[in-house]
Amino acid sequence: MINLLKKQNGKIIFWILIIFIHIFFFSFQLKKRNFYLTDSFEYLKMAENIRKSFFFYCGNLKEKFNPDLLTRRTPLYPIFIMLIKFINNSDSLILFFQSILSLFNIFILIKLLEFFNANRYFLILLLLIFTPSQFIYTNLLMSEILFQSFLVLISFYLILFSLKGNLKYLILYNLFLILAMLTKPVLYLFVIPNFFFSLYLTLKKKNIKIILTSLLSIAFVIGYCGWNYQRTGYFHYSSIQNSNLLNYNLYYFLINKKGEDFANKTIEEIDKKVENMSYREKNKYIKEIAIKILLKEHLPSYSIFHLKGIFCFFLDPGRFDLQSFFGFKKARGKGLFYQYSKFGLRGVFSYLKEQSIFLILLLIPILFFNLLKFLSLFFFFFNKKIDLEIKIFFLLLIGYLSFLSAPLGASRYALPILPILIFAFLNSSIILYLPKANYSINSHNK
Repeated sequence: MINLLKKQNGKIIFWILIIFIHIFFFSFQLKKRNFYLTDSFEYLKMAENIRKSFFFYCGNLKEKFNPDLLTRRTPLYPIFIMLIKFINNSDSLILFFQSILSLFNIFILIKLLEFFNANRYFLILLLLIFTPSQFIYTNLLMSEILFQSFLVLISFYLILFSLKGNLKYLILYNLFLILAMLTKPVLYLFVIPNFFFSLYLTLKKKNIKIILTSLLSIAFVIGYCGWNYQRTGYFHYSSIQNSNLLNYNLYYFLINKKGEDFANKTIEEIDKKVENMSYREKNKYIKEIAIKILLKEHLPSYSIFHLKGIFCFFLDPGRFDLQSFFGFKKARGKGLFYQYSKFGLRGVFSYLKEQSIFLILLLIPILFFNLLKFLSLFFFFFNKKIDLEIKIFFLLLIGYLSFLSAPLGASRYALPILPILIFAFLNSSIILYLPKANYSINSHNK
């Protein structure tokens, strides 16, 4: 009876602390009122355009029309904003609802861990505290927390299907996959690995209905691209794909490879070349020239550059997030990613020397825990208590997002899969063999 009381108290203490942390960050942001990043204004503008004229466009309608802004932002987060503004036209209320979503995501994470008797509250708390981007982006007008919610629900229903075998869970998995694609365009190509994963499940469980469920997301992507084709004359999912390909993948690779002047000149030449092209011709040319330079002319060196971006995806401690949110003194010159692209690790260390000493001391343990989460993925795969199909799915989703986010790999892009990384960490074989008493706040174990 005493042990049961201790376990329950541990759970209560955990939730009190987590709620307190959310209240602290929310209150801090209300006082500071720095709710926005650059992307935020496009989300707000799209929400306004949908509400006023049901027009899915993330730009100012009074300014020159830009067809890129028709498809740059997928509509679900702007709709989320719009629905909240029907209650009250306050951006603070959006942050409040995002705090509720963040708590919901942590709740679902614990439910997932309970399936495998791995809900060690002290470790969960520690991993969350030393991933402050969870609380920072909860209090910014950005789509990351909503996207995280759908990824958590995708994982939840996939695990339920694996444990119980009911096809309705796989249907729900695919429906939430569609909602995640409507929140962030980065996920739309996941329909390809999802199809082959469904084929694997079909062969394993000898049920043809399984692979049919994957056709839901494929049909959605084709339909959504078709809708964008009707609006722009170019069959695509989002204009942000080519924008990132040109202005990040290609630009920062060229800085790293041939210097800033060459990179600027190349981008300027491409921009000039496409200036008078139709929208379709422009996008086809940008994709072709970027792929030619990156994959045909510089495949070995770009592969290394991209691989470094994948490591950054997992390890980046979120200097920009902490600096922007808490107002730490900023170093002179361009940001860390630019310094890394131009000067490599030497540029990173030189840049960090100009940062606040308190910020540096905060980044060190965050980097340490990021490294632990990354290394635990290897040990997670060798946990014999978890079915192979669950391990394949988690590594597939994590691998997909890390690959697609590079070389922009930063804490913001890894945030949506934080609950999944924590799940993998707490179910990694190395953690399972550690004594639970030393790693839990009187852990609520079955």
